[in-house]
Amino acid sequence: MEDNFIYDMKLGTLRKYISVFDLVAVHIYETRRYYTYAKPADIPDEYNDKYVIGFGMSELEFEGEKLPVPELYEDSRINDDMYYAKCIEITVADKTRNEAFAGNEKIELEL
Repeated sequence: MEDNFIYDMKLGTLRKYISVFDLVAVHIYETRRYYTYAKPADIPDEYNDKYVIGFGMSELEFEGEKLPVPELYEDSRINDDMYYAKCIEITVADKTRNEAFAGNEKIELEL
C-alpha cells in the first residue's frame, strides 16, 4: 500500500523544507493561476491548508521588486521590471492528489 503522507501533504507542512534561498511560485490547480514569491515566508498563510499535488523546478516571470538581487537576472530581463527566473513551483489544490486526479487517466497541461 502507498504511503499517503506524500499524497496528503499540505503546503503548511512542506513550507518548512523549502530552501530560503530559492524563489517560489505557487500554482493553484483549480484556477490554473500562479503567484510568485521571493522566499517561502512570503507565501500567504491562507495556502497552508491546501494540498500539495506536485512540485518541481520552473522558469517563470518575476517582478524586479520580488527578486533579492535583480542585477543577477539582467540577462533574463523581459521588460523594464519583469525578469525570467528559475524557481521552485508548487502546485496546490483543495483536494488531495488522489482526489484531484480521480478518474483522469491522462492529465494534459494547458499551455
